[in-house]
Amino acid sequence: MQQEIKPFYRKDLPHYQPLDDAVFFITTRLDGSLPYDVIERLKVEREQEIAKITCSKPTFKEKRHQIDNAHKRFFGKYDAILDKYTIGNDWLKIPAIAEVVYNCLHFFDNQKYELICFTIMSNHIHLVFELKKE
Repeated sequence: MQQEIKPFYRKDLPHYQPLDDAVFFITTRLDGSLPYDVIERLKVEREQEIAKITCSKPTFKEKRHQIDNAHKRFFGKYDAILDKYTIGNDWLKIPAIAEVVYNCLHFFDNQKYELICFTIMSNHIHLVFELKKE
């Protein structure tokens, strides 16, 4: 039977204690790569949708599934905006800076984690990795 991972929250961000065989997908973006008003608008929309789900009648498990899907949809919205947004910080398009990030991503590869794949965009990074078993 697979162990359920329960998040705990700090500053509105979910934190998870990973299982030994967890694969992680992380997106990080440069500060200033999205306008504050865009971030706030999406945050309010997401909170409203989650509040509507929370007040609905389905079972806890169904609500959790609907909330997870809402988070995925809003992640997609953020990502689409990051991909199209051409104003703001985009230092990662500078080859020397992208190379520093590339080297940092590989620094602990095959030591503390296995870097499965990654992409460095002009204003954000996606990476997939698995922690190495000790």
